[in-house]
Amino acid sequence: MMQTSLAKRLRVLRVERGLTLRQAAEKAGVRAGTLSGIERGDHVARDATLGKIAKAYDVPVEDLLEEPALSAATGKAEAPGAKPGPTLLEDLDTLLLRARELKAEWTRLMDYDRMTRLGEYERVRPRLGEIEHELDELRRRAQDLDAPRHMIMRWPNRPPRVVFFEEPTEAEEAELRAAVGAYEEERVFSHAS
Repeated sequence: MMQTSLAKRLRVLRVERGLTLRQAAEKAGVRAGTLSGIERGDHVARDATLGKIAKAYDVPVEDLLEEPALSAATGKAEAPGAKPGPTLLEDLDTLLLRARELKAEWTRLMDYDRMTRLGEYERVRPRLGEIEHELDELRRRAQDLDAPRHMIMRWPNRPPRVVFFEEPTEAEEAELRAAVGAYEEERVFSHAS
């Protein structure tokens, strides 16, 4: 059961820091395959490896060894050896990646120089409509997952990045500024980056 909890905790810490598996492994000084196996719960982490990972994520080793998470469905501890399904963060990570791809395509299609050519907007308008529709679908899927309104990701030597899954209110933005100071932001399901 400890391995399942550790695996989930490591995935959450990596996503919160905005690191790919390879980047996290390099930062910790471990092989990517080793970190991947630990995150899946397939490998038992040695103390030295846990120490390296904890140092890379700037957390005490004890924080990695929390009690096992409770199942969202039953409220009970998960069964030992059970293969973890996708977590909320993994599902959101997938939605976030697709939203970023769509927003990049939107930006490319709406390039000012292209739009100034006669008839170009009419040519790309159907695709822009498809992108809007898919972003709306992604927003609905995030709501179905009961996604948080926003997630704060922190990296060393950089301002925090706040990813908004819903448009923030002025009060929410003021609260965030008061809590974390200056931050970069990304509004996932809006068209502008």
